[in-house]
Amino acid sequence: MHILLTTMLGLAPGVNSAGQAQGTNTGEQKVVIPQTMEVHTGGVGTEPLRVPLVHEVPVPFTWTPPTIDGNIDLGSEWAGAAKLYAGDTYGYIDGAPNDSGALIVYLMHDNNYIYIAYDCFGDNTFSNHSQPSVIFDDDNSHSYPPAPDTSEGGNGIGNDNGWKCIWFYQDNSTTGWYSYGGTDYAFGTGTGHYQFEIRIPIVSPANDLGPAFLKTGPAWPDTVGALIYWYDQVSPDYIKGWWPQDHHPDPWYACATFGDLILLPPASNPYEISVPYASVVPTIDGSIGSGEWADAVSIDVSDTSGWDDYKNNPGDCILYAKHDNAFLYLAYDTPKDLNMADHSQPSISIDDNNSGDWPPPGNYSEGVNGIGTSNGWWARAYFNDGTYYGWYNTGRTDYAFGNSTGHVQCEFKIPIVSSDTKPEDLGAGPAWPDTIGVFIYYFDNGEPGWWIAGWPQVRSGYSAYYGWTHPDVFGKWILEPGTGVSDGSASPGVSLIAPAVARGGFGITLSLPAETDLRLSLYDATGRLVSVIAEGRFEAGKHEFNANPSSGGVYILRADAGSHAVSQKVTVVK
Repeated sequence: MHILLTTMLGLAPGVNSAGQAQGTNTGEQKVVIPQTMEVHTGGVGTEPLRVPLVHEVPVPFTWTPPTIDGNIDLGSEWAGAAKLYAGDTYGYIDGAPNDSGALIVYLMHDNNYIYIAYDCFGDNTFSNHSQPSVIFDDDNSHSYPPAPDTSEGGNGIGNDNGWKCIWFYQDNSTTGWYSYGGTDYAFGTGTGHYQFEIRIPIVSPANDLGPAFLKTGPAWPDTVGALIYWYDQVSPDYIKGWWPQDHHPDPWYACATFGDLILLPPASNPYEISVPYASVVPTIDGSIGSGEWADAVSIDVSDTSGWDDYKNNPGDCILYAKHDNAFLYLAYDTPKDLNMADHSQPSISIDDNNSGDWPPPGNYSEGVNGIGTSNGWWARAYFNDGTYYGWYNTGRTDYAFGNSTGHVQCEFKIPIVSSDTKPEDLGAGPAWPDTIGVFIYYFDNGEPGWWIAGWPQVRSGYSAYYGWTHPDVFGKWILEPGTGVSDGSASPGVSLIAPAVARGGFGITLSLPAETDLRLSLYDATGRLVSVIAEGRFEAGKHEFNANPSSGGVYILRADAGSHAVSQKVTVVK
């Protein structure tokens, strides 16, 4: 969703005759209509024009940073950014006005960077000097600091001379441009005009690292002052964009008025996922049946950011997840991976206790699991000092690959244990909900760059610790409780768990305190026996079963264990 900030000439929709702003909503699109100012053209008998004047721009928080490559991808990378029409409509500085759409600027941020993209339709000459720039008033005081404070100033990035910075002081004096040497920017010309992308590091206000860093946050919202412009060394129209649209007596030093960039908090966290309790225990055979995984959460984990410089499309890798008391069940459906003969590796790193970091050395309970088509299930334990143990083959066989759909699918289940000593087990529960930290990735050696999936899509590149297998940020999975409620008299130590509502078939978990004779039966609402699910002598412990009634309705699940009985009502929807 774009936040549109228009600076078109004339009385804009949503601005009343007094020039006051009125916000409007058009479908999913939030339109922010600014206040206006009067501009007198000087002609005899002519009325002044009302020009929208934008001084406050809400800058959204993003969980999916853009790839800084000079190509503005509006379909995914910048789809949620603020959109500012920043063309130099006045021509105060060079005497040559532009349309407001001569420069469109996109802005968003996260905890680490502010991301800015310039789409300069007015600059299609590539041989001369072009310079997108941004000047920050970090503390939003609407003034530069007194000398010798070097914390605020400008960033000018030339297509021919790179990233240069300048310190500004309260008296409008400077120390001169100097080369910053930062490389987190890129120009592009593939559209026939200049496009430009940059990310500027965000640091704590306590850190004075110069004007190449924006000192703000980490609590949001926070407001910083800014001046944004595009310089193109073509006379006479050398200023293509300028925001805010106020007259600046000196175009490089003295801001008559700073604009306000309001860095917003995240509206919600797309990397916090509720993982349901399984109503159906899937068969681990490498074929993702719709009935088996209909009760799972589906997550698009495709690497759309292009961590390996090769972007994938949404839907290239879908992960299904659910759990019960015994296992975390995972299924990877990967239309992008058409060849199971080369090495394919769906993988998951788990921070069992959701601490946001790995345990200290000697604690082998957390790490990564990689399931390879060519080499099986491998695990690696990670420690919080940057060291690790592994890789090692786990010997586990509770996984399966398949390609009956024409592309690779993989199913596997990770045991849930109460006493966790190794990364191939998940220490969680038995009380639900419980939250774990998760990082997902998928390798395919047959693909350029190998990388098909990565979740969360928050990554600055190779980690200093472990390369691709180590997350910059963990996602959160909330393992939800089952919805079943016992209708009968529960025997001490006998536990029957099933969903209260199921879409089709469903799973059943039965725990016995001791070895006993068991009969597990399903009855309809009239008391008629529909089926005997299990019958015989069963040892103490946890047992898993499946039921799949032929039609929808209300059913009674009954377990007769020795001299005790437990029952539960289940509503089946088909």
